[in-house]
Formats: sequence, C-alpha cells, structure tokens
Amino acid sequence: MDPTAEERLQQANRLQQQGRLEDAAGLYQALASEYPHDPQCRFGLAMVEVSRANPSVAVNHLQSVLQIAPEMPNARRWMGRCLRVLGKNDEAVRCFEACTDEASCDPGELLELGEARLAAGQTGRGRATLQNFVEQSEDHAEAMLDAGLSYHQAGLLDEAAAQYRQALDREPELQLARRNLAAVFQAQGRLDEAESLYRQVLETETGNHEVWQNLGTLLKDKDQLADALNCYERAMRLYRLPCPGDLAMVLQQNPEARQTSLHHLKLQAEQLEYLRARGRLSPANAGLAGRYREVIAEIEAARPTSHRIAMNEEQFKRIGPTNGRLMHLTPANTVPGGALNPDLDFAGIDGSYCAKSPGLVVIDNFLKADALKRLRDYCLESTVWFDFRKAGGYCGSYMQDGFGNDLLMQLAGELREKLPQILGRHPLNQMWGYIYDSEMSGITAHADAAAVNLNFWITPDEANEDPNSGGLIVYTKEAPVEWDFDKYNNEYDAIEVFAKGSDTVVVTHRCNRAVLFHSNLIHKTDNIRFKTGLENRRINITMLFGQRAGAPSIPGEVNLET
Repeated sequence: MDPTAEERLQQANRLQQQGRLEDAAGLYQALASEYPHDPQCRFGLAMVEVSRANPSVAVNHLQSVLQIAPEMPNARRWMGRCLRVLGKNDEAVRCFEACTDEASCDPGELLELGEARLAAGQTGRGRATLQNFVEQSEDHAEAMLDAGLSYHQAGLLDEAAAQYRQALDREPELQLARRNLAAVFQAQGRLDEAESLYRQVLETETGNHEVWQNLGTLLKDKDQLADALNCYERAMRLYRLPCPGDLAMVLQQNPEARQTSLHHLKLQAEQLEYLRARGRLSPANAGLAGRYREVIAEIEAARPTSHRIAMNEEQFKRIGPTNGRLMHLTPANTVPGGALNPDLDFAGIDGSYCAKSPGLVVIDNFLKADALKRLRDYCLESTVWFDFRKAGGYCGSYMQDGFGNDLLMQLAGELREKLPQILGRHPLNQMWGYIYDSEMSGITAHADAAAVNLNFWITPDEANEDPNSGGLIVYTKEAPVEWDFDKYNNEYDAIEVFAKGSDTVVVTHRCNRAVLFHSNLIHKTDNIRFKTGLENRRINITMLFGQRAGAPSIPGEVNLET
C-alpha cells in the first residue's frame, strides 16, 4: 500500500472514530477494492459493522481478513467477540483459544476466554481459566469482581456470589461487588437481603441511577408499586436529564449516545414542536425542533442502509445534549372515584375470560374520559420514548426506564380489584408504552413472560386510515411451556412457523379499547396505516400481570456493573 493509500486508511479510521460510519465504510470499501490482499481495509469494514451492531456482517469481513492474514490476532479476537454476540459460543471459544497463550498472555485475555468457555457450557474449563485469571491479576479484589460477573452472566449464581463475597472481604469499600451481590440475591428471590445491600450502596452513591433502577425493580417484585415508581423516576431523572453543552459527559455516560434512528429523531422533533406550541418549552429551547429537522434532512439525504444511525460530530454537537433526554414530563394524577369506566360489566368480563381457555376478552369504553385524556397528555407531552432499537418504526418506553405515573398505578390496582378471577392473584410485573410511525410495521409474533396481558389503545379513531386494521392479531395457539424467554419473544421465524395455520382473533384498533388475554398466546401487531402527525400516532399501553404458568419465575431485569 503506497503512502497516499496509507493516508486514506488513516482518514477512514478517523471518520469511524468520529461516528461517520457511512463515510468510513465507503472509504474502506474503495481501499479494499484497490488493495484486495491488504487485511487492514477489510478489518476496518468489520469494525464499522461492529459499531453498527451488525455482528453477522462483521464476521463475514473478519473471515476475509483471516483468509488473507490467518495469524492476525486482533482479527481472531474480534471474530470471537462477534461470535459470542451471535450466541455461537463453541466457535467463539476456538477463536479465543487460537489467539491466547494461557501460560503467558495478558490476564484480560484469560478473562475473555474463561467467559467464552462458561457460555459454551465448558464449566470446568471455564472455572479453571477464571481461577488462573484471578491468580495472575495484580489487583485480586477487582479480578474477583470480574470473575464474579463472568459467573453471574453465565447464570452460575452461587459461584458469582462467592467471588463477590471474596472481593468484599479483601476490599470492603468495593461497592460494585456489593451491588452485584445484591443482584444475585434479587435473582434468587432473597429480596430483603438484596434491598439491604442496595440501600448500603446508595448511602455513598446517591447519584447512581442504575442502583436506583435495580431497587425499583426489586420493590416492584415485592408489589410495592408506588415506591418502585419513585425509584424508577429518580433513576430516569439522574440519567436522562439534558446535559447542555457537555458532550464529553454525554458520551461518558453512554458511549452509544451518537446512535439514533430516523423514526426516533422524527418523534422527538414532533414532540418538541408540540411542546413549544403549548408553551411547555423554555425560550432557550424554542429553536431545538428546527435543529432536529436539519439533522433529519441530512441523514435522509445520505440514504442510510441501516435503521440504526450514528450521528457525525457536527450533528451530535447540535442535538447530542438533548437527544434521547427527558425534556419534559407531564404528570398523570389519579382520577377521583376511579379510572375505569364504572358502567363496565366487571362480573361479565371476569366470567367471559374464564369460561373459555385460554382466556381472551375485548373491553370497549375501557377508561373514563378524564383518565383517557390524562394518559394521552402524558404520552404526547412526556419525552420518555427512549427505546429506538426496534426496526419496525416504533419507539418504546418501559416501566424500569421511567414509564409510569400515579394514574397507571391506580389503574393496575383497580383492575386487580374489579377482576378478581382474572387478575386478583397476579401482581403487575411489567408495563410499557409504544408509539408508532404512521405506516411502518409493528411488533412481530411473540408471547410474553406473564400470566395475563392487558393491551389498550388511546389514539382517536379518526387517526386510523384503515378502521378494519391497526390493532392486534392473537393466535389461538400457545407458546410451548418449554420455550424460554428468548425463544418465545425473539426467534421470530420459528414462532411464525409454529403459529402458522392456527386460528386467529383479530382485534381491530379502537380508541379506548382494551384486550385482556392469556400471555402464552402468540400475538402480533396488525397492519398499521395512520395519519401523519404526533396526535395521530398509534399509541398502545401494555401491562403484564403475574408469571408465566408452568415456567420458572422470572425476576425483574437488573443492571450489572461490568
């Protein structure tokens, strides 16, 4: 490779570091075409795909690199990492073993190999490798913490707890070990012990949003919903408030802060315009929506090939401090006398659901008008739609990320009281909202980790351009009880094949319509065609009650410190 090409390669590296992935990929590809036997060009393409969270594409590039340079250890190591992400743990182990000299390598390489062996089910060899890692590390307490996390992620909770305890014995102020030990106890159902440890951590780390979030999940699992909601909101405010002008802090908090999607940027622009029109934004933020529109136009002009996009440095300067942040939160207070429509035949709903197994019942005029309005105001004005990872064109907000309010807690309590046969014994275990683009696809076929699902819609009927669609398709076929969460929630092709040919119940979209159904029933979003504009976006709210029958109890998701 001549000096000019070397400079172009360095330029591609700089573009990648700046988050300009499309530009970097184009330059790497041009160099790879000119120099097909140079491994660095294809390695650069692989790293771009890693940044795009496309491990399968990265693996293809890394295979090309290793055909050219089989002894390139960095390529072999990244191949192992990508294979781990793809769940191909046996292949990952072989990659790590090929580039790791266990007798003389860096301790960090032993840690990576040990984790891969545990993930591949090679428990004995994984234990031996992690023990070797701890012994070779200079800081034994930190190494024990890392080993504990490796066991923890492999589901070996007793081994994880033992490592965390040993780390704390050596270094009692090592709060990460205390926090992760609390997470082990939480997963084991030892909630009082876990709560005590979380509160010990918060005595010195009051600003640790992840610990507040974990404590919220623990309190939710104890059915202390009001306290859980307070913890979740505190975590959201600590993590999601804007960071004006401090881009370094934004990236330090979240290294993926440049990642976004067009449908998320468009939603944020619409919400900012909506808030400005209602006087909810400060004068300093009056022009913020315009900056989002500029970034959207630039990204659309570049014709991105992936729904996940990395903003370049200039774009990030314009909107980075507010992108995916809590710009406004509208309260939704309880409704005097109850949120549910008092004219509903609750005994009839209870009986209808239980009369035919598995249960399903549709409820029209679900909420009082005042409750419906309060929830719409909350969803349209609150910038809580942080999850943009779904490719279908919808954004999500989950209970653990701050989605919730007093009115929704009131509603959950009323439902359990009014429908004792369906929900009386099932506490609320999860809740979320989704807000959709006007014509993109919704959620694919799946089941949920609960006993009963409640799904209801709050968008006016006139927004729906196809009144015979826009709702929910529920298959009468249940997901097999032996399927784990990843199988019945994420393996879309297998689920579609399994459900094919079974009868379906099509619940068309109607404002203030709810559907209660057995969580084991496979279901998906129907076709969507709504008018454009924020107030016309399809919004659904979902509550999950209880645990999946016949399956182990699934504790709330917790954050581990790595």
